[in-house]
Amino acid sequence: MTYNIKGHGALLRRRHIERISQVINETKPDIVGVQEMHRGTWKVRFRDQASELERLTGMQLFFGRAMGNGRSEYGNAVLTRGTIVDTHIDPLPGKGEPRSMLGATIDVDGFRLVAYVTHLAAWARFGSRTRLLQAEEVARVVAKSKLPFVLMGDFNTSPSSSELRAFHDGTIVTSCFAEKIVTHRATKQCLDYIFTDPAWVIRDARVIDRGPSDHWPLLAAVERNG
Repeated sequence: MTYNIKGHGALLRRRHIERISQVINETKPDIVGVQEMHRGTWKVRFRDQASELERLTGMQLFFGRAMGNGRSEYGNAVLTRGTIVDTHIDPLPGKGEPRSMLGATIDVDGFRLVAYVTHLAAWARFGSRTRLLQAEEVARVVAKSKLPFVLMGDFNTSPSSSELRAFHDGTIVTSCFAEKIVTHRATKQCLDYIFTDPAWVIRDARVIDRGPSDHWPLLAAVERNG
């Protein structure tokens, strides 16, 4: 599952993270990539959303900072019912709000893979140049993976955009690109994606149309070839 949780929604809704956890618990994914998570910022009343979501779901969590100072942080996270055995964070290029991609090596039932989670620049066409640079860097990083991988995130652009051209030819990833899927409620667009390396088959991909965020979570069932 990939899920932009709009963490700052907790400023107005005290049960925001509790409602996010309900969606995850009802769906029971093996791995969740999370974007827009806050730890100790004023936008979430200085609460730690990472520890809260880990406790409420009972899943193991790793937080990957994109910006902040250790006391007040904002970024991405990965949750899993498996075991996280290694992690790293790669900063992404471009102007404006800092962005990053986390990578977590995860053992799920004896099978090891890398889960990558990212969130590219926003601002529609004004951010297209930055998104292109970031998408190209993401593609370069995941292409070097020595383990099977999944890539999850809010790419802030439509499936047909030039920013995502690095993910269309099938040499780096297979995707759940699908027409008429809406993941962002206000714009009625698909902005959120799950990609895998080409050795996976995506058996199913669907939007879970509930929860308090402005993004619907996207859930994919994947199976390893061979």
